[in-house]
Amino acid sequence: MLQSDETKKSEGSSGWIPFVPRNLHPKDKPLLDISTQAVWTISSCKSGYGVDELLSDNVEKYWQSDGPQPHTILLEFQKKTDIAFVMLYMDFKNDESYTPSKIQVKMGSSHQDVFFRVTQTFIEPQGWAYIDLRDKDQKPQRVFWVQIQVIQNHQNGRDTHIRWVFFGDFCFWAFNFKQLGRFRVVTPENFPKILNFTKHL
Repeated sequence: MLQSDETKKSEGSSGWIPFVPRNLHPKDKPLLDISTQAVWTISSCKSGYGVDELLSDNVEKYWQSDGPQPHTILLEFQKKTDIAFVMLYMDFKNDESYTPSKIQVKMGSSHQDVFFRVTQTFIEPQGWAYIDLRDKDQKPQRVFWVQIQVIQNHQNGRDTHIRWVFFGDFCFWAFNFKQLGRFRVVTPENFPKILNFTKHL
């Protein structure tokens, strides 16, 4: 039987799969992790709780902001990149007032050219949350720039905790745009190995 911390790590490694919508077209599977294609910047962090912790496959680790709201996570891609969804791991039981209750995702060519916004609210989230970033035709957005903005925390908390974030695309669209070589195919079995490998790229 797994110890509690090992159980949480296991849930973080592949436990996101059930939270992806079940109505996805078969051609959209498997899913692709594109997180490592971007340069990540955070608005602030407490020492030892920064980008490395946010991208760690161990959900015992987390990003903790250390500054005024809103708290932001910025991704910048060198080339236009297809993005279909974002997954966030939050843990209200442990983080309480540090847990986001409202998040907005903005995407575009730059901060001066934002053409897509979506806002989502959360009520005491425990585990993975999925935010759909596709356009009205259910196709991935092609962007250079993405910002996650924590607008509000539970119980009016000041700083925030997010334990994991990754951005994804669908295999079909990567094939269409001849980009598959830049991505890693994600399955429940290989996802932990992919994360370990990409840390050394």
